Amino acid sequence: MKVWVSARQAPATDGFLHALGQLAGDCAVLERAAEATLWVVDGVDGKPDASLRTLYEQATPRPAVAYLGRWMSDLPHPAWAFFKAPLTDPKLISLWLHSANVQPGSRADAGLGTEPWRWQPMRLSAWPNLARFRRDLHVITACAQLLRAPTLYSDLIARGAQRDAIDALLADAWAAGLLQLLPVPAAAGVAAAPATAKPAESPTENARRGLVSRLLARFSLR
Repeated sequence: MKVWVSARQAPATDGFLHALGQLAGDCAVLERAAEATLWVVDGVDGKPDASLRTLYEQATPRPAVAYLGRWMSDLPHPAWAFFKAPLTDPKLISLWLHSANVQPGSRADAGLGTEPWRWQPMRLSAWPNLARFRRDLHVITACAQLLRAPTLYSDLIARGAQRDAIDALLADAWAAGLLQLLPVPAAAGVAAAPATAKPAESPTENARRGLVSRLLARFSLR
């Protein structure tokens, strides 16, 4: 991902880039803002130079801009996304990237893969073939989570799974037509909806949960 930052080694910028790296892997931090597709502007210690706004308005196409600050009233440009510093939650960044149309397909030349599941909630419709992952408990747990509820890629990685194993799992499930991509919520960072009464589980769901328990028990004994 081609990124330009206004303040190198600033604590707020470092935290944001770390969270961004959990989503997209290594980021190429460029010296020239005009060559980047994503800007990270640090406004924690004061507003950036006014010339940056002019450079943004002249850019074609315009980059996505994450403004890190203390107060939204300090936002230099209404089209920039405000993030209250310090922000380290990759889930919010993922939702913002998708809503800002900063997607892998538009940044393939930056070395980022085109896997669509990295940028929106997903779930499995059925168990994939686990033969090649039979001793990876993290993969089994990831499958159980994806069967249970929509999940973001960053959440699977945060649970301790190896990125290569998760990528292979999702690629297999996608090729088999078992991976469903879901719409991104309308707004990032909003509170979750109040919990509702849990519906009674169907026989299929009961069998699925039993299979997960047996798999976990089997591999934990070996």
